[in-house]
Amino acid sequence: MRRVESRLKSFSFLFFLQSITLGNALAAYSKYAGQLELLTEAVELMAEKHVSFYILPEHYDIVGTCLLKAIREVLGKEVANDEVMDAFAEGYKFLAELLIDKEKEIRESRAAQKGLLHRTHMSVPRGIC
Repeated sequence: MRRVESRLKSFSFLFFLQSITLGNALAAYSKYAGQLELLTEAVELMAEKHVSFYILPEHYDIVGTCLLKAIREVLGKEVANDEVMDAFAEGYKFLAELLIDKEKEIRESRAAQKGLLHRTHMSVPRGIC
């Protein structure tokens, strides 16, 4: 039982850290949206990390839905009105597409180098947020 509790605490802490990382990424994108060349290195690092964790394109819709829901809850409907949420959604979609394309490039490059096929499908749990 203690082992399960310990793992749950570790998972909760990792989830907390990931939410901070995702928030920082979205904030950086918002700040530098007009100067995307400044985000090239960050996108490269995020894509490498995602590939190492088997993050796949179908995961982005789930994360985006949960992220937008959390933004509206944290900021409130007055601040996070429809116009603001549409801007966040557009920014997230653009950043997700950048990452998806870069991750595909990385996977294909690794597969070609190793002569291996990387995992291309994982089941995605529903009803997470």
